[in-house]
Amino acid sequence: MLFIIMSFNQNFLKKFDFLHRPIKLDKMNFNKRISGETKYTKHYHSFVISVSEKRKKEMSKKLEKDFTFIGKKYSSKLNKQERDNLLNKDHFLCWKKAQEMGVDGAFFFEDDVIFVPNWRNYIEEILNKYKVGMIRFDAIPYYTSDKNLYNNEIIFHECVTWGCVGGYYLSKNSIDKFLNKINNINSDGNVIEYLVLSLSQKCQVFTITSTPRICIQDWYAQEKSTLQTDNHMDKVRYAQSKYLDKYKSYYPDYLKYKK
Repeated sequence: MLFIIMSFNQNFLKKFDFLHRPIKLDKMNFNKRISGETKYTKHYHSFVISVSEKRKKEMSKKLEKDFTFIGKKYSSKLNKQERDNLLNKDHFLCWKKAQEMGVDGAFFFEDDVIFVPNWRNYIEEILNKYKVGMIRFDAIPYYTSDKNLYNNEIIFHECVTWGCVGGYYLSKNSIDKFLNKINNINSDGNVIEYLVLSLSQKCQVFTITSTPRICIQDWYAQEKSTLQTDNHMDKVRYAQSKYLDKYKSYYPDYLKYKK
């Protein structure tokens, strides 16, 4: 499902209400409540795209161990398409590194994400119970659940969105499939979100996300982006603010920022 970002205008707040509307999970073939109470035992390796020493320190603290940083600083002279192309290659390089290491699945992040507490517990619990090829941790639009959640429950469900790849899980089989396909896909001029969508469809990778999201990018704290325009950032910050109106209790880093 492709969602097109509309051009900025004075009424953009109302027009972007679709980015955080409720979703009826009962109509989905896959919707599972996960408590996150089971302590994780498997520590998946994380690959993080980052060029900021400050962000690297922050992510090192959040991930604790078993992580690898990927990425080089972009020249200020590059246009948006050139920057997008480099970001695509960074994601591809992360997958290649994971394949070379022979990991049995891995996490992939950009460096500006914040997590729900005990996020690894939720991931391990869902992966222990179900065969999943990809989990989109921060997918947008920010659909919100039409169901009540209890005791920090998270509902994992089919992914019906395409935007945002600030965090995701890929199984070993999915990593291999993606790498086998990327040589047949023209990545130049395409954003990584569309490429990941295309790969998951071509490779028939079962993809899920969760409500609330396992992580979100800290757009609420960002004034500028090295990749996105100011207008685009205004829009996603607005959508995120509406999402956080309902789920802010799941994100301690956001609550700390707002104090």
